[in-house]
Amino acid sequence: MKYSKKCLIFIVLALVLCPLLIRDGMCIDIILYNGKIITVDKEFSIAEAIAIKGDRIEKVGSSSGILPLAHPHTRKIDLNGKTVLPGLIDAHLHPIQASTSELFEEIPDIQTLQELLDYIESQTKMKEQGNWIFHPKFFPTRIIEMRQPTKEELDEITPNHPVFLNGSYTGMINSCALNLCGINIDNGHPGVLKDSQTGEPTGIIRASAFPLIKKYMPKHEISYEQELDALEEMLKRYNRVGFTSITDGAQSPAGIRRYLDLWSSERLPVRVCVNIRAPHYESRNQFAADLRQLGFYSRFGNEMVRIGPLKVHIDGGILTGTAYLRQPWGFKAKEIYGIEDPEYRGILNMKRGQLFDIVSIANELGWKMTAHVTGGGGVDMLLDAYENANKTEPIKNKRFSIIHGNFYTKEAIERCSKLGVIADFQPAWFYKDADAMKYILGNERIKTFL
Repeated sequence: MKYSKKCLIFIVLALVLCPLLIRDGMCIDIILYNGKIITVDKEFSIAEAIAIKGDRIEKVGSSSGILPLAHPHTRKIDLNGKTVLPGLIDAHLHPIQASTSELFEEIPDIQTLQELLDYIESQTKMKEQGNWIFHPKFFPTRIIEMRQPTKEELDEITPNHPVFLNGSYTGMINSCALNLCGINIDNGHPGVLKDSQTGEPTGIIRASAFPLIKKYMPKHEISYEQELDALEEMLKRYNRVGFTSITDGAQSPAGIRRYLDLWSSERLPVRVCVNIRAPHYESRNQFAADLRQLGFYSRFGNEMVRIGPLKVHIDGGILTGTAYLRQPWGFKAKEIYGIEDPEYRGILNMKRGQLFDIVSIANELGWKMTAHVTGGGGVDMLLDAYENANKTEPIKNKRFSIIHGNFYTKEAIERCSKLGVIADFQPAWFYKDADAMKYILGNERIKTFL
């Protein structure tokens, strides 16, 4: 193809000038000026204006330095002294579960035992006999009395309605629920707590026993599109309070699809990193095969949806007395959690050897690792597994992490530093639960609580 001399000159000029035009702001989409731009750079400096092109910040500086970058189609916004913050990142959320949690019933915010009993009694007047009364997030240490209601207290107001108070790792049910689900003195499930004197179920059940009752509870069916709509609305709520990136605490591949479907239809308003639940472990070879079959590993994805670490659940939680501690919970565990064994340290969801296998295999196959672990004994065991994996394949720069990890000794912190392990803890727990933990564990052990 032949070009005229004038055409060639134009092409050359375009090739030379286009980068200059882009560099000098001819493609800037938005300019925010006359404000306080919090940069969070090393000096934590505050600028006056910011230039944005597409989804990238091109430049920050003074209003007089940024405004000349505008072209006729640039949107200019006078902040009139207002402050602009970087988008917030929440490192641990469960948006998919949260998005549908109140589609059918509102979750009450309970502060006292009497408020709980009043709520349950009000439900008996609204629901026909035999219908379940269900609270999906009830934690006894977060009410003033710091205890579960007794089975007898529930039975007095709900003789004909099954009740389930779900605390994630421990729950409480009444006699009606026990009878409906066939749980009695002869039931030997280890997750069903029994009175040491009578052998009767106390109504307190561990998460391992939840399947015994959930199969009797009604299931609300909603379509996949309704699920996507609910998730989109939840993510928009995050946007409205400043969150632009989140980590989904635990999902299966099916959960990832929801985020990808929102992204592909241009309905995903936040960047999402997804922690992946580890496959069920039966043997080393089986686990490795199942992990390979997933077809992806950490860091797969794009700028909006990215695969995070592989996640396992090592213990329970501090709010329900199921965290795996370094020493026994102590005599107050009976008062708060209904635990009678003086040597009880909490629960472990896997054996030490299983955890070592899972971490080492994941590390070898390109995964970074994380784990739900709340008690100090669980933290120590996870760090042992990380150190073991590090002997074969270094983990120093892979951002392995510990989720929650409520109890860290000085030695545990030093081990994290040496291995490059990130402590992914939630400061809100200290604000909400430190008083209860101090009461239960005493002045000395509370010093390691984060």
